[in-house]
Amino acid sequence: MSIAAALVTALLLQRYLQTEPFASSFLCAIVFAAWFGGAGADLLAVALAVLAFVYFAAAPGYSFAVAETEIPRIVIFTIAALIVIWLSAAQRAAANSLRRARDDLQAAVLKLEDFNKTLQLEHEVLETAQAELAHVSRVATLGEMSASIAHEVNQPLGAIAANGEAGLRWLAREVPQTEEAIATMRLIISDAKRASDVVGRIRKLARKAEPEIARLDINELVDAAIALVRREMLGHQVTLELQLAPALPLIRGDRIQLQQVIINLVINAVQAMATVVDHRRVVTVRTQEHEANDVLVAIQDAGIGMAPEFLDRLFNPFYTTKPDGMGLGLSICRSIVEAHGGRIWACRNVGPGMTFKFAIPAAAQGD
Repeated sequence: MSIAAALVTALLLQRYLQTEPFASSFLCAIVFAAWFGGAGADLLAVALAVLAFVYFAAAPGYSFAVAETEIPRIVIFTIAALIVIWLSAAQRAAANSLRRARDDLQAAVLKLEDFNKTLQLEHEVLETAQAELAHVSRVATLGEMSASIAHEVNQPLGAIAANGEAGLRWLAREVPQTEEAIATMRLIISDAKRASDVVGRIRKLARKAEPEIARLDINELVDAAIALVRREMLGHQVTLELQLAPALPLIRGDRIQLQQVIINLVINAVQAMATVVDHRRVVTVRTQEHEANDVLVAIQDAGIGMAPEFLDRLFNPFYTTKPDGMGLGLSICRSIVEAHGGRIWACRNVGPGMTFKFAIPAAAQGD
């Protein structure tokens, strides 16, 4: 059909414009056939075009008997037609490849979107599981510290009872000593607040709640954590040394989670010295600025230490050196620290023991 349309067009142009546009018309028809018809239509269009060119355009004209002088024209036209076929076929193949690539890309994008959705759901499930695990770990730690907690609560309660009895005695005298009684009442109120603070800290550690990100003073976090483990240290005959640098930058984070990290590391330090008998059992807690914009907390013990080849495995889940350990405490510490944009690591001391360190980025101005 394309060759027939080209032939009619060429004959009309030859008649009215006195030109011979057969070659160009047929080549355009071949391009059209090659693009829309495929390989079979290409070859058929070339054959028909060559025959029509020989019959209508080559001398003597309107005959298939071709003069020798016209043979080069026919050969050149045939070669040009074949080149057109080749170019059209290559263009069509490139277009088809491009369409297939586009379709494959669209399919890949859809798969990637599905994968991202699945990954996001799995990430949310993992975060939930980590939060649950961290909460369970806090509760388990509080269980281990039950004796220390009972002591911390009993101290102000015992003082309240003693001051209450003293106040009653001041009031029971023949001449009530109101000023002394008022003083004992104030002591009772102070001890009650102290007991309430201890219970409040324990409740915060034990409760299950969403993280509350706020600007925090790292030294205050250390003091609050040490208050809960101080009795545990005394029970294991461990001396505490605090080296808290003043005027440190504030950090951003969740108070309870970061206290959990400090408590876990201090308790690990205390337990690491359980078998030490040939030197003092000392835990040193140090805070300082670190590198460009971090705040560092270091907990150093004088325990038995650890071989260098095991340091890289310390924070892996379920890896533990304790006979009855589950290997989750340090892994949870790493998850919490990394969730705060920080990092945690351990190193051997020059002398006995290990030092665990974690660094948290300082809060930016306006955060």
